[in-house]
Amino acid sequence: MFVYTWEDWDRVVLGASMAGAVARTRPLIFRFKGTQGTYDLNALKKQFGVKSQQASTPHDLFSLVKSKKLLPVQYVLCANATDLNNRLAAISLASWQTEPTVVIPTKYKALADSFHLKMVDTTMRGDTPLAVWNRKGGKGWSDRNLVLTTNGPLDYAVFSQAFAMYADPVGHPTSPATKLMHTVFDTLQPQSAVFGWIPGPPPRELVLVTEASKRASWVHCADASINLPSLCGFTLKKFPVQPALAAPRAPVTRPNKAVHTVTLLWSDGDNIGSYDQVSFLDKQRWLSPHRGEVAMGWTMAPIQAELSPTSLAAFFTSATKNDEFVGGPSGIGYSYPDEQTQLKVFANLTAMELKRIHMTTVNSIQARPLKTYEDPTEYANPFLEHSSIDAVWIYDYFSYDIEDGKIRKGANGKPVIGARAWLCELPTDEKCLFSCGPGCETSKTIVNRLQKLPKDPTSLDSYTLVSLDAWHNSVEGVVSFVKALGPGFDVILPSKFAAAVQAILAKSMD
Repeated sequence: MFVYTWEDWDRVVLGASMAGAVARTRPLIFRFKGTQGTYDLNALKKQFGVKSQQASTPHDLFSLVKSKKLLPVQYVLCANATDLNNRLAAISLASWQTEPTVVIPTKYKALADSFHLKMVDTTMRGDTPLAVWNRKGGKGWSDRNLVLTTNGPLDYAVFSQAFAMYADPVGHPTSPATKLMHTVFDTLQPQSAVFGWIPGPPPRELVLVTEASKRASWVHCADASINLPSLCGFTLKKFPVQPALAAPRAPVTRPNKAVHTVTLLWSDGDNIGSYDQVSFLDKQRWLSPHRGEVAMGWTMAPIQAELSPTSLAAFFTSATKNDEFVGGPSGIGYSYPDEQTQLKVFANLTAMELKRIHMTTVNSIQARPLKTYEDPTEYANPFLEHSSIDAVWIYDYFSYDIEDGKIRKGANGKPVIGARAWLCELPTDEKCLFSCGPGCETSKTIVNRLQKLPKDPTSLDSYTLVSLDAWHNSVEGVVSFVKALGPGFDVILPSKFAAAVQAILAKSMD
């Protein structure tokens, strides 16, 4: 694996496009960046014996790729790689080409020419993705993928022949870029994926995911994802089983003492490459020395089994018996089931992927407030009809604890579980509200509330799902929260919690 660490846009665009172009034949190039780079590269080395070699300059990279007889024979010239629209236009021109094509910023044109690459297209200063789209008549790109990003998976756009662009339909609803986004969306087939993100305050996330869901598609949050073409080139025939799920299932037995049962589940998990490739793999969360001290669930995008399988397998093998991975929202990709126009197909694809990687439950977020639905289980049942899915954890976009602990009976008697609390480590409920959303509370507030609840193991009122906000919590803080609950509380893994409440639901049917 040829590794580079460049950060300036001229070299990043060159390296990313080279990685994507070459990966159409063989995964060969890796951009090393931060903790995620260390984790991913170590996973490749451990599982496939991959060796790495540093490419210090673009000339080094050209020479190394040429030595493997994989150097692309053509390039697109990029007039201004530091300009967002110009580099996205150049990436789109390269991804449009049938032959593997690299993007060359003007300052490296002489380098490309010295290696006898042929220039097949160019961007002019001021060129945008819209200009490129019109120039090509809106045809020639993948009808299964769209890359919508400011700095994310440019390499994946070239690799998958996806159109690359950026738009902000909330900040600029009538702009040419927003109109282009809707146009490109309309060219995608059902069950397509949008790679990227629209950063910024609400309702950008809601708008993007809703737009994809209404077209029977979904979003892979990939605003900081890199190396996907290289990572997805290493496939695993079989995934390791999480330690928490490795033992045969024991019969469900209710505690014979007064106890309130709690399960903890980290939010988000729609991100490809962990939580934004930064805040999952840090000492506050997955790398915390306190991880494993209490049982908790981690939401993780199931599609990482296809896009970064070695990294996902590494998470599984480094998990403790107190860590359990749960399918991130809302399955195969980030979609709102209440807006998903082909929900049954979406659920089928989700079930197949979860079965392959031994996840047994899935986190589901709805676009509209759950209180507006008479029975929201209709959006969970297509998942629960599958034997590989034991439970659905159901939220809505506006407030993760809107259900106030409601547990409903879904298809095949399986539970649809709403959170009773949404935990945030910020010092006051007001700061939690403004940073996370309505219903998010401090540890002290939630502890006081839970301590007043029943402790009857035969009653659903004695079972609580606590959603852990992924951006405003640490493992150490969660451990402190559990200790503050005191006696009379049993904190268990999500799968065990689901089995326990299903047994109560079954008893209520007798």
